[in-house]
Amino acid sequence: MFDEANTITTEDIRTIASCISALAAAVGVPLLFSQLKGRREDALQARAEAKKWATLEACKVVEENVMLAKAADHIWEHSSSSTVFDETTKENAEREILLLLNYLDGIAIGLKQKLYEPAIVRDQLGPYFRRYVEVFLSDKTESAPNEPRPWKCTGDAFPLLKSGAREEAYPHLLETYSDWYGKPTTTHYEDK
Repeated sequence: MFDEANTITTEDIRTIASCISALAAAVGVPLLFSQLKGRREDALQARAEAKKWATLEACKVVEENVMLAKAADHIWEHSSSSTVFDETTKENAEREILLLLNYLDGIAIGLKQKLYEPAIVRDQLGPYFRRYVEVFLSDKTESAPNEPRPWKCTGDAFPLLKSGAREEAYPHLLETYSDWYGKPTTTHYEDK
């Protein structure tokens, strides 16, 4: 029935198995890489979405956190409805000012560490960054003429911290402010 020419030897089986294995690898490896690439893209997309949500959560703290909301209200009460900041504001609301500056500095640290989405933070908290840095940390004495909510500082109560001390206390906040609006000075300037 079978002669020697028609028999399959162990060596033949090994050769066939090697060919099938090589073919499977040639087809399977690109397929595997394609699946891994797809999973990586999905993971990156999920991470980007999570970063956006984390940013929104961090931004809404300024309005939803009771202590921060009370601090803003207290500053408002002691500054002629947030338009005139003077020695009375400093005496009665210094703790609250520092609380809000610390919150904004924390957000700025998160931006520097790439935990938050910069465009969302600027959109949501840009007015807070601008107002609190300009009023309480810069040498400016009044808002720009086109400011929607004008303000001015009277006397010499502000800046809250003198030059050098403010850069040491709030380096990330001041750096973020500078990136967005330019260096805080006594002159007015345009947004970057």
